[in-house]
Amino acid sequence: MASRLAPLALLALCTAAVAGDWPGYLGPHRTGVSDEAGVVSGWKDGTRVLWRAPLGPGYASVAVVGGVVYAMTSTAEEDQVVALDAATGREKWRARVGPYFKDVQGFDGSRATPTVVGDRVVALGGHGGLVVLDRDSGARVWAVDIVNTLGGQMPRWGFSASPLVDDGKVYLSTGGGDKDGIVALSLADGSVVWKRPTEGGAGYASPIRATLGGVDQIVFFTGYGPVGASPADGTVLWKHPWVTNYEVNAATPVVLGSNRLFVASGYGVGGAALLIDESAHVSELWRTKKMKNKTSTSILLDGTLYGFNESRLTALDANTGEERWSDESYGRGTLIAAEKHLLVLAEDCTASLLEPTPTGPKAVGAPVKVLEHGPCWTTPALAGGVLYVRDGTEVVAVEVRPVGPMVD
Repeated sequence: MASRLAPLALLALCTAAVAGDWPGYLGPHRTGVSDEAGVVSGWKDGTRVLWRAPLGPGYASVAVVGGVVYAMTSTAEEDQVVALDAATGREKWRARVGPYFKDVQGFDGSRATPTVVGDRVVALGGHGGLVVLDRDSGARVWAVDIVNTLGGQMPRWGFSASPLVDDGKVYLSTGGGDKDGIVALSLADGSVVWKRPTEGGAGYASPIRATLGGVDQIVFFTGYGPVGASPADGTVLWKHPWVTNYEVNAATPVVLGSNRLFVASGYGVGGAALLIDESAHVSELWRTKKMKNKTSTSILLDGTLYGFNESRLTALDANTGEERWSDESYGRGTLIAAEKHLLVLAEDCTASLLEPTPTGPKAVGAPVKVLEHGPCWTTPALAGGVLYVRDGTEVVAVEVRPVGPMVD
C-alpha cells in the first residue's frame, strides 16, 4: 500500500463534516450508494491502513457518525455494541446487547448493523435483544426482547435485519406470524406503536422506506416475501409470495423507480422486478436467475443493477433484467458505490475500486488485501474518506483518500 505520512490527517478526521457520515447499514440512503467525493482520485494515489480493532465473532457492518465508529462485537458470554474513535480505533465505550449468538453452522456473532439517529444508537442481537443506547456514553435508554416481549420467533440463523429508524419509530420484522410479524416501536421509549401479522418468518433482510405507486411505505422482505406497510399504522398495503429455501430472504430490496422494486434471493431463486401500482396491485415485470443475491444487496447505478449472482459479480439492465456482463474474480463478495464506481470487497478480503463499463468492470488503481483471514462477507462502510471492512474477527479502517474535510 502506498504510504501517506500526513500526521494532521488523523486529527482532521475527528472534525470532518457530518456529510461524510454512514449512519447504518448501506449508508445514508440505505442504498449502498455514497455521496463521498474524491474516492476515485484518492484510490489512484494509493491507500493505507489507519488502524485495526478486534471485534470477536460476527458479521455485522458498522455505522460511522461524528468521528465515531459503532460496531457489533462479541465475547464468549454476550453480544455487545462498541464505540471506537474513528481516528485511532481506540475504544470509547461498550454496552451489552444480549446473549452470545452461536450459529448452527459455526458462524457465530451478531449480523445486524447498528443504526445511529440523533443521540441514539439502535442495535439488535442475534437472539432478538433490541437495545437503544445513548450515543455519547453507551448508557442504556431502553431495551426489549423481540421473542419474549413482542411474540417474535428467531430465524434459524438469528435475527439479522438492521433496524430501520425513521420518523421517531424503529421498524422490525419479528416473525411472529399471525400475531406480530412486523412491528413499529417508539424510538423514545420502546412502546409498541403498531404491530401487524404477516405470513412466514422474519427473514434476514433489512427494511427500507420507499414511495411506490405514489404511496409512502415501509418495505419488509420477510420469510414469506416482500411486504409493503403503512408507516403510520402498519396496514399491509400489498404482499408478494417469494419462496426461498429456509426462508433466506436476506438481500435488502432495491427501489428501481417510482413504482418498481427489485428483490432477490439465493438458493437457485434469483431476482425479479416488481411493479407496484397506485392501487397496491403487484405484478412481476421480469424475473431472472442471473442475480441470485444470497446475502449481499445489489446496487443501482444509472439504470444498471450491480450485485453478486452467488459468486459472480454481475450487471443487469434494470429495465429488462438482461445480463450485461458477469465476472467470477471476487467470489461471494459484497459491494457499495461511490462516484459511480463500485467498491467491491471480495470473499478473500481484497478490496477493489472498479469502473463499471458496458462490457465489464475496469480496475482503478491497485486492489488492496485488507485482511488476511476470510471469509469477508460483510458489506463495507464508507465515511469521511475511510473504508471500514471486517471479517469474522476484526474491523480495519482503510484510507481511500486523505482523511478530513474535502475542499472545493
